[in-house]
Amino acid sequence: MEKFAEQLVLAAGKEALRLFGKARIQYAKSLHPSDAVTKADVACEKIITKRIKKRYPHHGIIAEESGAYQADADFLWYIDPIDGTLNYGRGVPVWGIMAALVHKGVPLLCAIYLPITRELFTARKGKGAYLNGKRIHRSSRRNWAQSIGTVSSSVTAGNIEFVPQFLKAAGKKHVALTAYGSIAANAGYVASGRTDWGASWAGQLHDFIPASILLKEAGCKVTDVRGNNWKPGGRGFVAANPILHKKLLKLTRIADRKVK
Repeated sequence: MEKFAEQLVLAAGKEALRLFGKARIQYAKSLHPSDAVTKADVACEKIITKRIKKRYPHHGIIAEESGAYQADADFLWYIDPIDGTLNYGRGVPVWGIMAALVHKGVPLLCAIYLPITRELFTARKGKGAYLNGKRIHRSSRRNWAQSIGTVSSSVTAGNIEFVPQFLKAAGKKHVALTAYGSIAANAGYVASGRTDWGASWAGQLHDFIPASILLKEAGCKVTDVRGNNWKPGGRGFVAANPILHKKLLKLTRIADRKVK
């Protein structure tokens, strides 16, 4: 099923590229600007769901735009047709397509595709993480002050409390912190060691499940912001090598307490 997952995101990515620069934001599902939808979101999701229903008619689907289909099935596909829609709709070339397969609540595999850079990240439980077929590993950096981290671009209460904690812990006035506006990009960059860690309070299952599989298989420790092993429905998301994760978790726990 790995190859099938790859085919799903590649097919959707081809359509997304065709529409990039043409499919502007049509509407928002909520008052939050990042909760936007374009024509491409809908078109790409249809491509993916149609293929799943044809190939695996007994599988269920949880898709960002169309919602749940056969949600009580043993096998469930989690689909984000365009992760980073706000970027996509404004012509910013940082976005991706994500798909993950879960069996009876256990995440099995994922495929995350960044069409602009033609980067396909894949992972299967216990089999490692890959970028365009080559094995990848997370960063081994240990020093806060020299690390580069990614956070959600959504300005949530958790993120607002976390940033000053990070600055204080780093012990410097100038540190590197990024927000790409796409969990697909965030996950791929942390998994491949380009950035050193990721933390987010904002996201949904179709965001976090594919990312969690990729990051775990790349060697990251992945938990919620309170330190619990990450599982669907967990509070936020923290991923890094074990050394940085331990330091990071101290900050996310403080920030999380302040949010209450």
